[in-house]
Amino acid sequence: MKANSDCRSCGAPVRWCITDLNRKRMPVDPAPVADGNIWVMRMEQGTPIIGVALTGSAVPASEALRYVSHFVTCPDRDSWRKKK
Repeated sequence: MKANSDCRSCGAPVRWCITDLNRKRMPVDPAPVADGNIWVMRMEQGTPIIGVALTGSAVPASEALRYVSHFVTCPDRDSWRKKK
């Protein structure tokens, strides 16, 4: 998956996707990973529509390319969390 911007905190490349379940935007690391819990379901106007599973093992077996949310890998993720 090709990156379309960089993280404003750490500068890493990210791809903005839309979740299929609730249609919210999510930054995703563009490089596939073996244990990822995100997969591209379809494209809509050039934007990936993604499925998100609770674990990598819950991803459909037919999905060879899996990804992970940038919220998982960003070293500055805590600065983006909403205050409770």
